[in-house]
Amino acid sequence: MVRFFCCALSSRRKTGFTLVEMLIVVAITGIVITSGVAPLVYTVRLLAEAQRDFRESGAERTAVNRLFSDVREMALLHVGAPLKLIHREKLGSRGDDLLLLWTMTPRYSGLPVGSVAYGIAKDSIVGEGKEEGLYRWVLSKDVQPSGFVEDDLKAASPKLVLPGVTGVRFSVLGDMGWVDEYEGRPPKGIRMVLQYDGREKSYESWLPRR
Repeated sequence: MVRFFCCALSSRRKTGFTLVEMLIVVAITGIVITSGVAPLVYTVRLLAEAQRDFRESGAERTAVNRLFSDVREMALLHVGAPLKLIHREKLGSRGDDLLLLWTMTPRYSGLPVGSVAYGIAKDSIVGEGKEEGLYRWVLSKDVQPSGFVEDDLKAASPKLVLPGVTGVRFSVLGDMGWVDEYEGRPPKGIRMVLQYDGREKSYESWLPRR
């Protein structure tokens, strides 16, 4: 009887787990779960970044197409110089150019044909608190590119067309090549360089000669 009890107790002890064995199992389980979850977390992060990049590139394409549409709709209409490019530069070599166009696109919003300006909004013009980015102004119908002064921007409401842009540079292709100061009739082409923190994106559009 005693022998049977001892054998049963010995058998019971063999079927149990020690604390060390349980800790080892928990550690191995944690390693397995971590190794399985880490790639999933990395994949989700990559998908989120790709979605953000796609959204940002879509907004950029929309803004670029809007600007080039204004350029293609340039109207002469007795205006001797329908395009004016003012080259400026902020501290840190950031582009601060202004592009002015006499274009027909305001007409599509019920406004008269007139000047449209593109540039980076300054606090001195639009007031503090405006989000940094590329802005578009529809100026008074009495303002032509050739007679533009910076105060003309204060009388117009700026519209943010591309947030996050820290600088912009424009250049036009004339008979003497690419220049960053220009006033005159529609050039052969126009180039825009959008500057972000640490990177740049360049776009070009070729214009039909008139």
